[in-house]
Amino acid sequence: MRAGWVAVVRLACCVFSKSAAQSPPRAASAIKPLPITVAKAEARPVQRMVETIGSLVAWDETQVKTQRPDTIVPLLVDLDDFVNRGKMLAEYDARELELTVKQADTSSLSAMLPPLDGLH
Repeated sequence: MRAGWVAVVRLACCVFSKSAAQSPPRAASAIKPLPITVAKAEARPVQRMVETIGSLVAWDETQVKTQRPDTIVPLLVDLDDFVNRGKMLAEYDARELELTVKQADTSSLSAMLPPLDGLH
């Protein structure tokens, strides 16, 4: 294998020496030095952010339903809002709940009163 590498190196030397010999010599003034800036390598944080235009797709989606048929008045989040576990999403309308309690109180009070059969 070493003999193969030696043959490749010799062939490359022959090719490059012939091309250099056949090309006309360049003037020394034609080659201009390139400016080089040297700096010491340092570690620093890199911001990993990509600006783009378009829409994002959620990793996890969850459907939320109420367990009661009451009305929800203040909806505290909007479509596509990010929410964490335990965040309040909506509140029931308190007026309907208060009305239900008053109706229950009224029916329990009317059940305690004696019947009014004598009044017509």
